[in-house]
Amino acid sequence: MRNNTIQITVADYADAEHCAAIPYLLDAYARDLLGFRKALDEPVLQNLVSGLEAFPTAIVLLAKVDDAYVGMAICFLGFSTFNAQPLINIHSAAR
Repeated sequence: MRNNTIQITVADYADAEHCAAIPYLLDAYARDLLGFRKALDEPVLQNLVSGLEAFPTAIVLLAKVDDAYVGMAICFLGFSTFNAQPLINIHSAAR
């Protein structure tokens, strides 16, 4: 029996399952009506995880229900000069 509990996890770039989920979810979002309505180019998908890993303020949160990744938030820490305080820019993708 499935419990449909949502698990939120910070992506671990050393975890093969996480590294597969990130481009899969982003591509699914890009293909959707809210995205570009087309697949992402293969070089983008191939370089996405390594690019995020190399970007010092990137944080990826993965949402999993049962055994399936169903969504994610790609976040970038920044700083608001107008408010003189930290901020977070959130990009999201859902399957």
